[in-house]
This record gives sequence, C-alpha cells and structure tokens, in this order.
Amino acid sequence: MTPEQRARWVRLYEPSSYLMHVDAPTLFVNGPNDPRFFLDGHRRSTELVRPKLRHLAIIPGLKHGNLFAIPEVDRFIDAVLMGKGLPPQLTPPSVANGLARSSVSALGGGGVAARAELHHAVATGPWAERKWTTIPATMNGNTLSAALPSERPLHVYFSVLDAQ
Repeated sequence: MTPEQRARWVRLYEPSSYLMHVDAPTLFVNGPNDPRFFLDGHRRSTELVRPKLRHLAIIPGLKHGNLFAIPEVDRFIDAVLMGKGLPPQLTPPSVANGLARSSVSALGGGGVAARAELHHAVATGPWAERKWTTIPATMNGNTLSAALPSERPLHVYFSVLDAQ
C-alpha cells in the first residue's frame, strides 16, 4: 500500500482505531496457531478494550476462519443477552521461580470450575507452527498456578473450564 492507502486503511478499518471505544462486553476468540491473527497481535488488540468488558477464548486447535460452531460464542451471547452470567476473567500470567500464576474472577452465572489448564509453547519460529502443550493447573481459591517446563523463551496462557 502507498502511505496514503495505509493511512486510510488504519483510519477506516484498523481495529486499533475503534477498540478503545467499545462499551459492551466483547468476546475475542482465537486459536494459538491462527496463521493470520497471531496471539501477540491479538493480545495487543484485546488490551485496547476496557478490562471489565474484555473476554477471551483462546481455543487449542481452533483454525482460522468464520467458524460458527464454537460453544464459547453461543454461551457468551446467552450470558450477555439473557443475563446468564459472563465468563470468568483471568489476569495476565506472571512468571517467577519456575511457576506461572494468574487470578480468576468469580465464575459468572453460578458456574463451577471443573478444571484449570496452562497452555505453553516455545516462543521461537513461526506462530502458526508452534507446538502448544496443555498441562493441568492448580486452583487455590481464585489463584491459578502451574509449574513451567525448562524450555525458554515461552509463551503461556491459562484457561478455566466449567462443568458444561
């Protein structure tokens, strides 16, 4: 694109021009190996939405595209439109002494956490080709934790799954 075309694209279509103005609960859905929307860029976009309104579903194995059979999307719509309780929100993971930690808000709608997981991948090579591993995480009250593998550098994220 020419500089003028790029400026027009950013002004009219670039999400970073709009996301800070979002005033409704918003669900961002992605897979860790999406070849078009890498998690790092996805994170930067989600962070533009106020934390209270920002909800994420990072689904292992999810491919790129307009996928309509994603249960997390249906449940989110029900939560917003029918008042069934929004999904929990997690703080960004912190890493210290070989452990990753995060905090989780109360589960909305009276949900009960069935399990928590930590997902990690070595942070080298093309995003779409990184091998993600899922391990159980420990939930102690609203604190999640999991031991990290020795490989570095790492990308990590937690997920909380309810009984449904």
